[in-house]
Amino acid sequence: MRHEKLKPRYLMDELKEIRNELRKVSMLVESRVVGVEAPTREDIVAIRGFENKRREGKLKLVPLSKLK
Repeated sequence: MRHEKLKPRYLMDELKEIRNELRKVSMLVESRVVGVEAPTREDIVAIRGFENKRREGKLKLVPLSKLK
């Protein structure tokens, strides 16, 4: 029973982390789109890699806690 109470809390923590990361990405994208800063070569490579993986269906979500 205690495990069931922890699960929603864990999910909420994960969602908060995802929201924070998305906010950071959004700010980065916005600064690049409006021309404040040109994308670096590393940015371009990362974006192309992401787009390729997305097209190929190779992206998957993993818990943020496993990335730390």
